[in-house]
Amino acid sequence: MNGFETLEIVIGLVFVYLLFSILVTLVVEYISAASSLRAKNLKRIIQRALDDNGSNLSAVFYNHPSIKYLGKKDGDLPSNISSDKFAKVVLDLIRTGGDLQKLGKTSALDEKDSPITKALDSIPMLGSETKSLLQSMAKEAGEDINDFGNRLESMFNETVERGQGWFNREIKKVTFVVSIVCAIALNIDSVSIYHQLSTNADLRTQIADGAAEYMKSAQPPADPNLRLSYDSAQSKLVTFYEGGLKENTDMLKVGWDKAAWNYFTTGCNFLLSLLGWLISGLAISLGAPFWFDLLNKLVAIRSAGKSKDALKPSKRIENQINIPRAVG
Repeated sequence: MNGFETLEIVIGLVFVYLLFSILVTLVVEYISAASSLRAKNLKRIIQRALDDNGSNLSAVFYNHPSIKYLGKKDGDLPSNISSDKFAKVVLDLIRTGGDLQKLGKTSALDEKDSPITKALDSIPMLGSETKSLLQSMAKEAGEDINDFGNRLESMFNETVERGQGWFNREIKKVTFVVSIVCAIALNIDSVSIYHQLSTNADLRTQIADGAAEYMKSAQPPADPNLRLSYDSAQSKLVTFYEGGLKENTDMLKVGWDKAAWNYFTTGCNFLLSLLGWLISGLAISLGAPFWFDLLNKLVAIRSAGKSKDALKPSKRIENQINIPRAVG
């Protein structure tokens, strides 16, 4: 097997991993939208910022009209809250002493030179540690409500940044599990795919050409933001599966049929498939951006190699050229 054939095998495998990585990304988006993962993570962030020692100020926070009606319907948690809205709502809780019935009414905090630290003492559901933190921020702000509001925004942004790390770790776990399940459920066997590509030159060339054609119009996949609605995620998933995925992988016999089931007649074949599924699952979990960049480079190398081969005269033509020897 020469280097060009090996390159086409690698392109075929990477192309499969890219397509199924996109599929897994859409499945994870679907799961995230259906189970409100981002909204639940945001709630953890708010609880981390406002609650301590069994206090439950975050519950009052979520009942504030500015937050409660961000959801699509009653009872839905918002998946995104801006830092300025967070600061405004917290200031409202301080003004009302945590009693939302007093919203819109004048409070002591609205009076000139009224200390924020004193107003914080009037919130019964505010934990001691959170109260100390907020009072410290108020003193650093010189009891200036605008400066204090800015500090609340900064505190929220820092907490959100840490919370994004929590969310990313959860998504990686979900992505890994979905990748393994996808590899087994759709019979994405890397060992079998490698065998097909290494023994079938026409198939190998066809897949490599398909990858090159795909890359001409493909857009770099963005890192999943997981902000799709349930309906949008479902629509994108169905469209991709019925379109680009099946079109480019059916020829590799990915999936389950009678022949695939008959392959498990021996324990050795089952172990090989198990290895193939594991390799595929691990590869797919690396994500579409990784495989897109790699495939783009491999296709470019293959294209450059084919161009150089096209410029070389064939051996048959070279043999027909008679170069007379010098007579001396």
